[in-house]
Amino acid sequence: MQEAVTHMNENTNVCWVPALSQGEGVRIVLSDQEYNYASLGYSPFGANTIAMLSQSVGVGLHEMGHVLGLHHEQKRWDRDEHILVYEENIDPRFLGEFAKVDTVPTEQWTAVTAYDRGSIMHYQPYAFSSNGKPTLTDLAGNTEGIGFQSTLSPYDIDQINAMYPGGPSRSACDSLVRQRSTSVTLSVAGSDGLDAPCRNRETVLLATATGPASENLRYSWAAASGSPSTGQGPEFRVRFTTFGRHTVTLWVYRDRELFQQQEHTIEVPYDEDVLTIIGNPAARSQGVHFRLSTQYENYRVQLIDASGRTVYAKDFQTAPCVVEGVIPTTDLSAGVYHLMYLRGRETFGQRVIIH
Repeated sequence: MQEAVTHMNENTNVCWVPALSQGEGVRIVLSDQEYNYASLGYSPFGANTIAMLSQSVGVGLHEMGHVLGLHHEQKRWDRDEHILVYEENIDPRFLGEFAKVDTVPTEQWTAVTAYDRGSIMHYQPYAFSSNGKPTLTDLAGNTEGIGFQSTLSPYDIDQINAMYPGGPSRSACDSLVRQRSTSVTLSVAGSDGLDAPCRNRETVLLATATGPASENLRYSWAAASGSPSTGQGPEFRVRFTTFGRHTVTLWVYRDRELFQQQEHTIEVPYDEDVLTIIGNPAARSQGVHFRLSTQYENYRVQLIDASGRTVYAKDFQTAPCVVEGVIPTTDLSAGVYHLMYLRGRETFGQRVIIH
């Protein structure tokens, strides 16, 4: 949808800008049907919706066209002069999507352009087929060149600009988009991702807002299986007491209205200490690259040589469950070493060969 919005803004008089709340503009949601759909025509007072099932720039532009007031191209009153429609092949539930509109252009569809089989608003040849046969072809029975678009056609651009004359300049539109831009990202404190929380250890989730319109936001959290199960503010401290996947929902509000909703999956690994050497035997220029998975705190990682002398040691007090590090080897002689994990009386390690 972001690519579709950018394409629309770059090529038409219409400027699509981020909404500052879910109470304004066009709601873009996951479709609850087996198809994509959108409101026909924009209402400043009603509910304007784009429901997406397909992650496609072309579908996004198609549904945006509906919000701007564009009908399906194959519904034009003059379509029989350009295409054939096979009603016997159409799923009966969707016959209305192929019905011609009145011969008189409506306010929502001025039809200033010629019929366009390459329009972003034109159905594909097998759209809503009930038997695998074409529902649309050209007059010669061919399916090539009908639908399958990922950009606005020249006629699409002319039609939209005729319906919306005198829009803001490209630079003015860019400025409006920047002024309203807000992005909220979720991270785990002390971790590079969302896959490193530990069981029975406090996990700190951080909501970070960026962009010119990122001030005065309010945050609300809910953990499907954590303690506490809810929280407020940009920081949420939660403990997961079981292994596996945990769903955390973040709601972002502006001026008491819901602005954004996000769902994230937090992976809590099984309670097992695993020390892995990456690239063993280790090349001198790369160092000893290790990865450690542990549910515990207050442990040490150290490298010892064949005589038992410690040549590297690092203590971890409050580290994430998955730790990666590189031990420099430029000052070490070639030979056999052991990388060790020490926590209280528990010790285990891996042999490392340094060339």
